[in-house]
Amino acid sequence: MAVYAGIDLEPGDLMEVEFEAPSQVRVVATVRNRSGYCFGLAFVAVLGRAGHEQGGLVPPEQPTNSDVEPISSSPVLRAQAVRTQDRLIAIILQRHEAFLRRKELEIRRTRQELLKVRQLQSDIEIIRDIRSSENLR
Repeated sequence: MAVYAGIDLEPGDLMEVEFEAPSQVRVVATVRNRSGYCFGLAFVAVLGRAGHEQGGLVPPEQPTNSDVEPISSSPVLRAQAVRTQDRLIAIILQRHEAFLRRKELEIRRTRQELLKVRQLQSDIEIIRDIRSSENLR
């Protein structure tokens, strides 16, 4: 799926997408490619559906056949969903921390550049003062 979003994401980053028709569905997707602010996504997991408990991973819809046990009543499948959610949270946190580290480095570099610009501005003012005092003589 392609999505246009005004956020800074890179391939490999995770994002949450919510579909609102006919019922709300939230999914986790990973960015596969990027062109400006248009992102190619691949879906990873369903986070919630209208009428279901929000916040936990929700498996795909189950068949209505009464012989099939709903996934929500299977402890093994629920445990797998929790492990999957824990892994996704860990990945999101790692990528967020990496993003913050990159931004921190960017801020440090910008500060250093600003200090250099201020120093150059001060040097220019000193040179200008020297030249204007020489012109007055």
